[in-house]
Amino acid sequence: MAHSSYIRGSLGAWGIASALTPAELWAFDQAQYKAINGDDGGTWAPSAAITIGGSGLALSGANHSVSGTLTVSSGGFLTVASGADLSVAGDLAVNAGGSMVVNTGATLDIFGAVDIESGSVVEWKSGSESEFESGSEAIWESGSNAKWESGSNARWYSGSNSTWESGSNLTIENGTVVTAVLGSASSVTVGCVVGLAGAGRITKRLDTNATDGSRTIAVTTADIFYNPSGVLSASCAWTLTNGANVGEEITLVNLDATYQITISGSILSVAGAIKNASGSFACASFVWNGTHWISTSATAV
Repeated sequence: MAHSSYIRGSLGAWGIASALTPAELWAFDQAQYKAINGDDGGTWAPSAAITIGGSGLALSGANHSVSGTLTVSSGGFLTVASGADLSVAGDLAVNAGGSMVVNTGATLDIFGAVDIESGSVVEWKSGSESEFESGSEAIWESGSNAKWESGSNARWYSGSNSTWESGSNLTIENGTVVTAVLGSASSVTVGCVVGLAGAGRITKRLDTNATDGSRTIAVTTADIFYNPSGVLSASCAWTLTNGANVGEEITLVNLDATYQITISGSILSVAGAIKNASGSFACASFVWNGTHWISTSATAV
């Protein structure tokens, strides 16, 4: 579709003896004034959306920015090529039937909301990177797919949200490392059964005691507090601070066969002093019920 209409209908209408009229010169002037300057750049505000069909549109170079909403419609395909940097200051929507691929070495920065509709596909190739800035939101609707290949990165900054609706799929291929660095004010809620297979496992935080004497321990520091033999020179008391969330669990282990550790704090029941000797307990576990620690197990070893 041409931007402007022909001033005269054909080449034959421009005879050697034909003269330009003031109206035709004015039409030429208006057409060049409205044209986009592809050499020097600038800012334009078209009254309607610009549709580019045919072979599509390719942007070379880097640091391309979209200030409004970027939509990949059904049948559309958005590719962020290797080495390219695409910044979306507004929202990104991939409609049903649309596809988006972030290639190796490409970077996609999103500052607004991300909506991945059912039936759409979004793929991050190995070595690519996507960043969701603070205040942004990503929604994968039922039936949509997102794949991060080995070596790719996706970052959700503080204040951003990622929502996976029922029926959507997140595929993390073998060799991919998922790292969540969450502050003390963060929380993760899982409302389903989580299963481990093969070499899958959950690691806990271990605190190996190096203090000869009394100390204060907290569930925000470690899950297991372990006192090896040879550290204590006398029996002592450890103070267990209050938990932060209902259901938190803490385990205390004392492998010193000579000296005992007495546990104090907001505890409903205590099995006894933790001591690795006949008749005493070397390991005790507690669960926080919101007001007190409840002793769940005590084992002699």
